[in-house]
Amino acid sequence: MPPVYGEAPPSLGATYVIGATATPVYNYGSEIWNIADILSPGELGTRDEFLREWGGATMTNGRAMVKNPHALGSYMRESGFLLARTREDVGRELPKTIKHTIDVDFDPTALDDVKGDLAKLAKLILNGSTDRQERFQASGEIDWKMRQATGVGKAPFVAEFAKLLLESEQKIVLWAWHREVHEILMRELREFHPMLYTGSESPAQKTRAEAAFTTPPLDPNDPHVTEEQLRAQCRVLIMSLRSGSGVDGLQKVASVGIFAELDWSPQVHEQGIGRLRRDGMGDAPPVIYYAVTSEGSDPALMQVLGIKRRQSEQLMSKDGQLFNNSTTDPNRARRLARQVLGLPAEQEQAS
Repeated sequence: MPPVYGEAPPSLGATYVIGATATPVYNYGSEIWNIADILSPGELGTRDEFLREWGGATMTNGRAMVKNPHALGSYMRESGFLLARTREDVGRELPKTIKHTIDVDFDPTALDDVKGDLAKLAKLILNGSTDRQERFQASGEIDWKMRQATGVGKAPFVAEFAKLLLESEQKIVLWAWHREVHEILMRELREFHPMLYTGSESPAQKTRAEAAFTTPPLDPNDPHVTEEQLRAQCRVLIMSLRSGSGVDGLQKVASVGIFAELDWSPQVHEQGIGRLRRDGMGDAPPVIYYAVTSEGSDPALMQVLGIKRRQSEQLMSKDGQLFNNSTTDPNRARRLARQVLGLPAEQEQAS
């Protein structure tokens, strides 16, 4: 957790103030100015001074990138304003997350249904005579329509991949954003008694879903456990991309997750992974799959995610490199390939 701290402004009524967060930059580097100015006004100058000194390209929404995130992070550490500590620094290391990006099939029907609307919105956004409010509204509409259509087009194929994983995994977590995608996943995976943990459920419903999913798996070899009890187990938890803050206990029953949809911020993905990669997890490292397609909004999302990751991680890392908190496992992919082909676990396909 990297705290940022300084002398407290008089309005806070304290001598010192500490802000502790694992994600001080959620999207673009200029966000650090907002945090700094709350904790210690003037620490990084005015916003205009900050952008003149550190700023890079400015987005159409007014957000700005930092041209040299590592240099800014080094300056903040040297000035004593930023104190960054990794799990390695404090002796609380966890296994690296195994991350795979998988290409899934795509049903273009949902995207075809909104192509006319998307074209109209795109022309409105690119028209120089469109006023700011109209452009803002059109931007929000084209975002949700295209992302939703992309998620809906992928969802049945993501569900098929989840079923494949559930042949060897007892429980898995899926993340998605749109309600229509949640409903498709619930329907396609109903045999595994999925539960929802999204912004649409009441606190009581979320508590029930969490309790059902975190109940330890029943032992199929236990003579007292019936087939009906085994089939009734909740083996899938479907979470909203931006839900689950504070949820603890998932890591004790699951180590595999799938992002059925992508978020614009890489930190949202990391916070989701943090539900499985945390103290109290088992010995197996968490395995995360990003289900993507070459259609719809995914290509643009993946490009932006790469830019934002460099803004955030290079600012926070001491050597200016991206954080090495993930790895890949080619053997796992091979095991899945053999499973798909119905080959024995030890058999290799002849080349």
